[in-house]
Amino acid sequence: MRLTPADRQMLIGPASVGAFAGVLAAFGIAAMHSEYGNNTEPLFPGVTNWVLEALLAFFVVTIGATVLFGVVPLVLKRLLSRHTRGPDA
Repeated sequence: MRLTPADRQMLIGPASVGAFAGVLAAFGIAAMHSEYGNNTEPLFPGVTNWVLEALLAFFVVTIGATVLFGVVPLVLKRLLSRHTRGPDA
């Protein structure tokens, strides 16, 4: 599936909003761990669990918003336009 310049611009908005929401989620996790503490052993030596949770939250929210609000409408637009034009177009 090739992306036209219009399709790329259509994906920039959801990706940037998703990144902003991901940063807010990561800051929320950092604030929660600084307020309530962290009573668990770290998964990796030298890296605290809240850092991993914050990174995971950032990527999940960013990718989720991009897919949900960018890729799915793009695919639906292409499927519907192919369906309305017919197979010979």
